[in-house]
Amino acid sequence: MVGFGTKDKKLVYRIVRAHWDPNRLNAVKGAYQSRTGKTLEDRVKKETSGDYEKLMLTLLKGQTPVAGAGKVQAHGHGH
Repeated sequence: MVGFGTKDKKLVYRIVRAHWDPNRLNAVKGAYQSRTGKTLEDRVKKETSGDYEKLMLTLLKGQTPVAGAGKVQAHGHGH
């Protein structure tokens, strides 16, 4: 893999930006599903793999990745 394509950059930008605000994240996920008939999580699973997939799915769940041992921290706890 040479690097992220334009679509990957847009995906990362939108998900990372939206995940900080649960209402915005839900709006983005709902708009995607209304437009495509599929969930954003399903699209991410189809288009990504490995640690990149885990990161994107973690963000879509409204969680913040925490360094070490694959632990994840939900918003509002320990920030």
